[in-house]
Amino acid sequence: MTTNRRIHALVAAILVIVSGQPLAAEPLPAGFQSMPAKTQAPPIPFTEPNGKAISFSDWRGKVVVLNVWATWCGPCVQEMPSLDRLAAQLPAERFAVLAVSQDKGGSAVAKPFLDKLGIKNLRALGDPAGRLSRDLGVRGLPTTFILDQQGNIVSRLEGPAAWDSVQVVSYLRRLAQ
Repeated sequence: MTTNRRIHALVAAILVIVSGQPLAAEPLPAGFQSMPAKTQAPPIPFTEPNGKAISFSDWRGKVVVLNVWATWCGPCVQEMPSLDRLAAQLPAERFAVLAVSQDKGGSAVAKPFLDKLGIKNLRALGDPAGRLSRDLGVRGLPTTFILDQQGNIVSRLEGPAAWDSVQVVSYLRRLAQ
C-alpha cells in the first residue's frame, strides 16, 4: 500500500470513529449504480474475433469497463466513439475497455460494423448466445459494468454515456489506484 493510500485509510478510519458513520464509497458519475460488495463477474466465456473463448480472468489486475451492446441498438452505436476514445486514453497495463456484442453473428457481425464506424481501440468481442447478458442481469442495451482489479463488479450503468468525460475518466483512474 502506498503512503498516500495509508494516510487516506487512516483519515477515513478516524472520521468513522469520530462520526460513528461509515464513509461513502467512491463518488459515482451521474447515472451509475453501485453494486453490492464482492459481486464477482460471472465465469461465462465470450469470444474474440478469431473465435477464441476468453473470460474476465484474462484481465485480472486491471480495471475493466465492460460494455454490452449490439449493432442494431441506436444508443449503443451513438456511444461507441466515446468508448473508443476512452480505450485510447487509458493505459492498457492498468485498464481494459471491452465492448461485447449481443448480435447473433457475434464478432463476425460486430467487427465489420466497428470498422465502418472507424473504431480503432476496441476489439470486436461477441456473446452471440447472450449467456453473459443473462448472467449479468442485463435488462436493456447498452449496459456497462465496471470491474475492479479483483474481478468484482463495483458499478453499472444502463443506457448510453459520454465515456471519455472528465467525470468518468476520473472515476476509473481512482479505482485503479
